[in-house]
Amino acid sequence: MKGKYFLFIALLYPFFNVSAQPNPSNKNTLFLELGGLAPDYSLNFRREISPLGSLRAGVRMGIGITNTTYAFPFGIEFITPQSPHHLQGVLGFTPFIVDYSRISGNNRIDTDTFVDFIPGLGYRYEPDIRKWFGYILIVPKLRLDPAPGDVLGVEPEFRLALGFGFGLYL
Repeated sequence: MKGKYFLFIALLYPFFNVSAQPNPSNKNTLFLELGGLAPDYSLNFRREISPLGSLRAGVRMGIGITNTTYAFPFGIEFITPQSPHHLQGVLGFTPFIVDYSRISGNNRIDTDTFVDFIPGLGYRYEPDIRKWFGYILIVPKLRLDPAPGDVLGVEPEFRLALGFGFGLYL
């Protein structure tokens, strides 16, 4: 379990400013999301990239681990420039693994891999001081369950979910 957290931190390390000087632009955020891109919850890191026209754009990645699920949400977010009320959009995908052997209690390996493709739209509140933020998203999900050896035989499943998040600027 410690190895998974180490890998997550190692992937995030290049995004952090390791200088002793404070970063006044607040481009990095760490946030907890319930629902949203992950099946249950996820701890995410977001790095704001250059503005895209009048929108603020950012890339995000995260990890969500429960007793039976391992999820890895990735995405691109777009935020309108109005302050403190924003329109937030996200385009993402989440590969995840469900371990059915933990659910049934048997000792044999029984896992399944899924991929969710997710567009989302919602409301974000972010005070002018840019220290914290909160949001709610509506996320329709296109879930694919690729079968080993039959990638073309995938039957998509559509779901509608909500996402709630709260985070801090680093």
